[in-house]
Amino acid sequence: AWAVVAIALLAFAARAFGLDRQFLWWDEGLSVYLANQPLPAMFDEMQTTHYTDPPVYNLALSGWRLLAGNTPYAVRFFSVLAGMATVALAWTVGRRLTNQTTALLAAMFVALSPMQVHFSREAKGYAFAAAFALLSVYAWGCRLGYSGDRLHSDSRSRWWAVYVLSTLAAVGTHYYVGLLVLWQGLWV
Repeated sequence: AWAVVAIALLAFAARAFGLDRQFLWWDEGLSVYLANQPLPAMFDEMQTTHYTDPPVYNLALSGWRLLAGNTPYAVRFFSVLAGMATVALAWTVGRRLTNQTTALLAAMFVALSPMQVHFSREAKGYAFAAAFALLSVYAWGCRLGYSGDRLHSDSRSRWWAVYVLSTLAAVGTHYYVGLLVLWQGLWV
């Protein structure tokens, strides 16, 4: 347990330290701008500007900014939380599929991956999409049973709901996550 906590603390430090040292850059500013619009105006603005990302992240950021505010630190911290969830889910999925050592290595790689750290420090939906994609993988495995687990029908329907909602959130954040659904379909 201490190793998981140490990895989580290391991941948090890498993501949260100096989060507001730089101004928001163009795409981050656009995400915050859209999140500050009323819902109909957000969709009109997305259509007018030919905004190419799906709306789920901007909708979630809209709710988050009501709780935390619009400062660069506050809007980027939403991605830090998603990045931390990705680290935890990497350990959870790794533990479910393999063993403790491999799960710790997976969590460590996600915690320190320069790309993961970078995207967990931006007010963009990449960390959000990664977290929901991993939740989708975990729910997919629980729904089908990674190791032949026998789940009660109530538990199976709950995991089915988690799978559908997490997959919709992931694909609704970034279209490329649709490839995950394709992979899952091919696996079946």
